Amino acid sequence: MRLAADLSHPLDIGPREVLEIAPEAVLLRRGHAPEPLRIDLGTPEGRVELDPPEGWSADLSPGEARITPPAGLAEGLTVLRPRLDGRPALKRSAYDHPQTGPFLHHAPAEIRVLSLDLALPEGARVAYLGGGGDTVDRWLRRMGVETVSLDRIEPQTDLSGFTTVLIGIVAFGARADLAAATPALHRFVREGGHLVTLYQRPDQGWQAEDTPPLPLEIGTPSLRWRTTDETAAVTVLQPEHPLLAGPNRIGPRDWAGWDKERGLYFAARRDPAYEALLEMSDPGEAPLDGALVSAQLGQGRHTHCALVLHHQLDRMVPGAFRLLANLVQPA
Repeated sequence: MRLAADLSHPLDIGPREVLEIAPEAVLLRRGHAPEPLRIDLGTPEGRVELDPPEGWSADLSPGEARITPPAGLAEGLTVLRPRLDGRPALKRSAYDHPQTGPFLHHAPAEIRVLSLDLALPEGARVAYLGGGGDTVDRWLRRMGVETVSLDRIEPQTDLSGFTTVLIGIVAFGARADLAAATPALHRFVREGGHLVTLYQRPDQGWQAEDTPPLPLEIGTPSLRWRTTDETAAVTVLQPEHPLLAGPNRIGPRDWAGWDKERGLYFAARRDPAYEALLEMSDPGEAPLDGALVSAQLGQGRHTHCALVLHHQLDRMVPGAFRLLANLVQPA
């Protein structure tokens, strides 16, 4: 039988071995007894198979896998690759852009488990204000940090129930409510809170004199205020600073394995209260010290982090988790 049809969208043509895994990535803190990992496998068309590494066990049932890691698992990343009816399973991602139209992308389906030495800040309770460009709040929860995502903040919002307010990448350009609530954010810092801003664009909602608690300018043009070499040497300028000394001591191992780049939209001119904690540069260029700066304001603190932390978390780079845990500690 043949049928001619005028389709409004092209047919989706792809492999049968598609598996929907959730979560695809799991974080395990060493020193804690491992519990079985419950992995949702969706409703695949076929029989799921999984060969766990030595010392691991996997119990498969329709739509779910219960994976138990061994006790005393060493630090590192373990990748498990399931099969469907004996063939490597794939994950499917759908995209639709004006310049391309709709299309599908298939890649090997994986369950990634990262075991690492990670200490959490005591008493931290984080309010996350994201702009849709990162998943840092999800990773904080997986780390075990109490985190509340706030989709909207009002000028009169009381933030005193939080120790730390974390603002996601380019959020000031994506959320008008942040600009309106800037006085509340400043008040939070003055009253003893820790405000952490991940990288922001200077042309999208960031006003150097008004947005941060103290003047802080983001360098332009951006190509001159970033470090694109992910292997660029990082110099720790103040190793005993509270944000680098604990609860995880940040050292050379934490800059290994980074992907894509070190950071962008570095801080340029700023109030003298801001201390530069790191220095880095691309080969042949002058060193930059605006990737991580922090200022104490009375009992509170503002920290601006222009490192590409969110991407490293998604890539499961161990040092990114340790640095993030330090950044969200109370002031």
